Amino acid sequence: MNFNEISASPHSARKFWQSVTASQRSTYSVVPSKNLKFERFLTELFKSTKPAKEVKDEIIKYVQAMETNYIELIRGLRDKITLDSKQHKQTKSAITNEKMHRNELECLFVDCIEEVRKEIMRRRLKNEIYTRKRFHNVDQSQ
Repeated sequence: MNFNEISASPHSARKFWQSVTASQRSTYSVVPSKNLKFERFLTELFKSTKPAKEVKDEIIKYVQAMETNYIELIRGLRDKITLDSKQHKQTKSAITNEKMHRNELECLFVDCIEEVRKEIMRRRLKNEIYTRKRFHNVDQSQ
C-alpha cells in the first residue's frame, strides 16, 4: 500500500500506518502526546488526490514549519531564562549591596557610640581629677 492507494477515509490512513513494519515506524510513535492539528493535516492530505511525491513534499514542509516554530519557541524561552537569570543576579547584588550599606551604617553607629563612651570616660576622669584636687586643697587648708 502506498500514498496513492490510500482512499479518502481516515480508516484507510490508519490501516496504512498500522501496516508499516516496525523498522519503518518512527521512534517517536511511542511519545504519549497527541497532535490533533497534525492528524487533521494528514487526514486532509490523504483525502486529496495528490501524487505521493506531492504528499511527501507537503508533509516535509509541514514538519519543517513545525520544527521552525518549536525552535523559535525554544529560543524565546531560552532568552527569557537568560533574562530572568540576569534579573535574579541583579536582585541578589542589590540585596548584598543593601546589607553592606546597612553594615556600614551599623559600623558608623558603633563608632559613634564608642566616641560617646570615650567622651564620657574623659569627663569622668576629668571630674575625678577635679574632685581630688578640690579635696586635696580642702585637706591642706584645714
